[in-house]
Amino acid sequence: MTSNYKHNNKMKVLNSYNIKLRKLLPLMLLAPVCAFAQSDDDLEELQGFTVTGSRIKQMDLQQLNPVITYDSEYISRTGARDLQDLIDELPQNQLGLTDREVFGFTPGASGVNLRGAGVQYVLTLINGRRAANYGAGASGSLGFANTQSIPLAAIDRIEILTDGASAIYGADAVTGVVNYILKDNYEGLQISGSYGNTTEKDAANTNLNAVVGTVSDKSSSMFIIDYSTRNDLFARDRDFSVSSDQSPRGGIDWPNYFGTPYGSPATILDLSSGLEYISSPDNYDTQELLTRTIQDADGYNKPFGQLREEFGAVATQPTDFMSLAPEYSRLSFYGTTKYEVTDDLTAFAEVGFTRNEVFNTIHPVAFGSEDDLFTPDGTILPISMYNPYNPLGVNRTDGGTPTDIHVFNRNFVVGNRTSDITNDVLRLVAGLEGTIAEDYSWSVSGLYMVDYGMTVNGGGTLRSATLDALTTTGDSLMDPLSTWNIFGRFTGGPFGGDDNNAEVTPALSALTFNEYQSKLYLASADVSGPLVDLDSGLVQFAAGVEVREEEWFDRADAASVNGNIVGRGGVNPSDAWRRVQSAYIEFNIPLYEQVEVQAAARYEKFSGGTGDNLSPKLAVSYRPLDWLRFRTSYSEGFRAPSLPELFQGETVSFRNAGSDPFRGNEGVASVRTREAGNGDLKPEESESFFIGVGFEPSGILEGLYVNVDWFVIDITNRIEGESLQDIIDLNDDRVIRSDPTPLDIQNGWLGKIVELRDFSRNKALMEMESLDFSIGYRWDHDTLGEWDFRVNGSYAYKRKTYVDVDDTAGSENAGTWMEPEWRTNLDVTWTKGDYTAFGSVNYIDKYDQLYYGFWGLDQLYTKEFITVDLGFTYSGFMGMDLTVQVINVLDEMPPMATADQTGFDPIHSPYGRMYRLGFTKEF
Repeated sequence: MTSNYKHNNKMKVLNSYNIKLRKLLPLMLLAPVCAFAQSDDDLEELQGFTVTGSRIKQMDLQQLNPVITYDSEYISRTGARDLQDLIDELPQNQLGLTDREVFGFTPGASGVNLRGAGVQYVLTLINGRRAANYGAGASGSLGFANTQSIPLAAIDRIEILTDGASAIYGADAVTGVVNYILKDNYEGLQISGSYGNTTEKDAANTNLNAVVGTVSDKSSSMFIIDYSTRNDLFARDRDFSVSSDQSPRGGIDWPNYFGTPYGSPATILDLSSGLEYISSPDNYDTQELLTRTIQDADGYNKPFGQLREEFGAVATQPTDFMSLAPEYSRLSFYGTTKYEVTDDLTAFAEVGFTRNEVFNTIHPVAFGSEDDLFTPDGTILPISMYNPYNPLGVNRTDGGTPTDIHVFNRNFVVGNRTSDITNDVLRLVAGLEGTIAEDYSWSVSGLYMVDYGMTVNGGGTLRSATLDALTTTGDSLMDPLSTWNIFGRFTGGPFGGDDNNAEVTPALSALTFNEYQSKLYLASADVSGPLVDLDSGLVQFAAGVEVREEEWFDRADAASVNGNIVGRGGVNPSDAWRRVQSAYIEFNIPLYEQVEVQAAARYEKFSGGTGDNLSPKLAVSYRPLDWLRFRTSYSEGFRAPSLPELFQGETVSFRNAGSDPFRGNEGVASVRTREAGNGDLKPEESESFFIGVGFEPSGILEGLYVNVDWFVIDITNRIEGESLQDIIDLNDDRVIRSDPTPLDIQNGWLGKIVELRDFSRNKALMEMESLDFSIGYRWDHDTLGEWDFRVNGSYAYKRKTYVDVDDTAGSENAGTWMEPEWRTNLDVTWTKGDYTAFGSVNYIDKYDQLYYGFWGLDQLYTKEFITVDLGFTYSGFMGMDLTVQVINVLDEMPPMATADQTGFDPIHSPYGRMYRLGFTKEF
């Protein structure tokens, strides 16, 4: 790299607020580390800088607030392909939303979840300004910013505040803030690229980017273009996930987990005998079908492995077809410019655009007629004996009594389910900044950001068409020309083993879509500067006002909205808008040379019925010795309900809901269920307490630094969804019943449930405690080079949830599914001349299996996961930096997990050993 680029990298963390040297006497011990900010001609003034967690310019490199910083050099050494790879390694990230989750509402998207509380409690900033939420909410309604829309090439550093910060930044900053600070003030041209793949050669990824910038006396401009691709990874490509039958690994035999494995062409349940059979892809008659039973001599289902051995791939499993990680490509543009109008006035602007394209594949829908074949009023219909292709119906060839049946099928006629996702993110910022009376900085700015997505889903099966094509309530033979032959080559059928499916099945399939958009308009004005110069130091303040407007809409196709797609639903068209007005004030007060206080408060007022909120924060730092510092804080925060949580349109579906204790525990099957937002939701509230200690001794221990921080966060009035069984047990106004019949009255029963209304409410409580630590040592030797050792970790030993205020027991989540108590990273870097070597050891603690109490599992825990990464960079070849890295050197596979048919949890990487080759060239 050129010396100019290195100088710019250092200078860009400094801003334009100057503090005179006479005001910095208490901080003179920091002069050596700030010396790079001084010139030989001007030793009178030093510049301050802001760090996430405060709006006030500082000089102290040991910050009052707990902030984790990743700079661009560190990021390049991780081998991360995108931001999600980096966030996955963050010890404080628990249950983060990962783009490897191929099911759910947000495939291909990712988000940060500090301490496992939820992605909705983390505020995302870009250059210190709020980012718009992803158009589709996590779990359908929870707001989060999609990190996949931010290219790594544009990032100068990432600052992660792990303390509550609603008093500084407003709503959503309950468990912390992630601030992505983008590059600026660059002069020259830099081109970078990389290629990586697994050693299995099945998940290639490429990246190309260019940075160009100019700097003059009055202005600076910079532009970045970044292009990335990544191939998908399939379950069949890894030994641990090749089979859905995880019992050989001590897990669950998933194809038998729900009682009946799904077959292709079909698994058939004889309703007269209760026996089940797997049909054949070859010609067969009824006599042969009756030999293809899935039950053993004792009436139990045979293990899936045995079924595969006897009948082959007609005993289907999802892992034959599903991906572990989707295919994606990303194209991003980012530009910034500044122009110095006068010595005290600068105009600035930023523009960014990202297009993400994601293609996700999972197995064909599991169609079970006993759950999925029902009329609009919820009546379940079996496959009629008058279906001409039914091998146990009126055309059976063994002379037996015709019978109705149920079928269980992977619908290969319609094909694999796919999601083709396009996500566009546009961000525009413009403003003015300057100084008043030399000491006071101010800025006014406006922001517009839109996150738009369209998902086109393939492999949809129309319920109504399937109903018409499979069954009848009459007692005459169905027309074979309009009947779906789901049974394969049954020779007793009307065409002697052939079918008319080419004419029938196209009407069964449907392309569905979901369109969603989130918009953010933001206008803000800020001022900061000195307030009074005390004997103990300079009292400083920052204050500002902000107005933002949020818009959101979500639309789906009519078939999904009406519940007419098997295995998939949709919401009625929804849109909403709200305005938020806020004002904040912050003070930094040096009480004594050793004591510093931060006091802040922010008031926010929401349009509509959400209300308003005042969030205070008080933080204190005490430095009894030059190298020792204690710090503590107390803050209150809140999270306003997201627009989808408030205004999501109604979805109507028919679902199995458990049992009804008010009717002798009878089963509640295929009950009409209405889901929607709840306009009466109020903001969640939080209290955060933090205490920490840090020291950097001199002398023989110079280069050592230690930080230990303890956090307590309580969230009350928490918005919580409930299971349908919980709603039934409460029997409140969300349970709609018919009038009791005379027999009901005689039994002392309530009327039959005809409808359930499922929506979230403010009712729950969460309590969290955790310990963060970082230990490092920097050593510089003339012969042996520069060494940097660093250990970062988190011990999340408590995350207890209570379903409501009357719940005295609560549930402890720490150490349970995907919430390891311990996560640590050890990083080592060695540099000498043009050579840099680096490595890391990453540790994820064990945790409870999700289904550890069932199925007699051999493993009660998902085991520890340890990976080792190594890399090397050479900077002396034709002015280029050349890098080679190996991620997961030991090719560790993720530990067995019971939560999914693939046998692993997405907290662990499924890729195995990967390599990366990269270059950087400056001109």
